[in-house]
Amino acid sequence: MSHAWVGHLLLEEGQRLSYSLRGPKGNPIVESFFSRFKAEHQDLLLEARSIEALDALLAERIRTYNEHRLHSSLRYKTLQETLKEALSTS
Repeated sequence: MSHAWVGHLLLEEGQRLSYSLRGPKGNPIVESFFSRFKAEHQDLLLEARSIEALDALLAERIRTYNEHRLHSSLRYKTLQETLKEALSTS
């Protein structure tokens, strides 16, 4: 991250930074998700013409990931189906 971007996040956006003490090894599931997500959508992400377009693209792609994408680790079900099943049995 550049110094200017971090300053913008902290001072203008009111965000706070959080770093894992172990770096990428601190949360391998999330690191794996973002690595795969960026690889699968790199071309679309680079084509976004504005931050608003990027926000809309990310929202649509994450909705698709959760509601329509079949996951082999979930026996080829969507995350939404798996969550509904888990909540109905608890």
